Amino acid sequence: MAVVGLKMVTLALVNYNSGVRKVITGTEGLSEDGILQIDDTFLGSKTANITGLSKDVAKTYTNNSIKVYPQIHAEPQVTLEINNLSFEILSKLLGKLSDESGGYYQSFNLNKIAMLIELPTLDYRNSLYFGFGSGLFVQPTVAAGTNTGNPNVIDDALTYTAESVPDFENNLPYKTFYSGDPNFDEAKMMSDVFPT
Repeated sequence: MAVVGLKMVTLALVNYNSGVRKVITGTEGLSEDGILQIDDTFLGSKTANITGLSKDVAKTYTNNSIKVYPQIHAEPQVTLEINNLSFEILSKLLGKLSDESGGYYQSFNLNKIAMLIELPTLDYRNSLYFGFGSGLFVQPTVAAGTNTGNPNVIDDALTYTAESVPDFENNLPYKTFYSGDPNFDEAKMMSDVFPT
């Protein structure tokens, strides 16, 4: 199925109090209800390259023949380019803490983040969604360079590594959703990815 463009990236900080995954809300979260769309407030998202959605099948040899079986435990990563996150949001995503005097340092306990990526279908009538229930963001590089004839704008380049989610089927790290499915339930999708 063809998709075109990148419609929306939605994020939330999550925690596992008493083993139950929940969105963090209020001042500790990314917004009052905890869920943050990377919309025009942040000049939107440029790219979301998703890799590691599945592994190659495993092979075994028996009775002079090859047998194959799937390896369902994927290891997804997403490289994101976001145009202009606020410093506060970026610090929360990266697990950086304030020293109360304008300095920030890396915490050893990175924040867990749930993420939903929406990709429109080729006819723009439906969307394909990739929902990640928990994972970590890092910012591996900041590639600054001098201005020349035009400003050299350095956007927010982040790498997200998804982890297994106990409340997803088969303890998998992600789920896909398709709005064209007759049983599609947007509210259920949101509660699956961003439980409150």
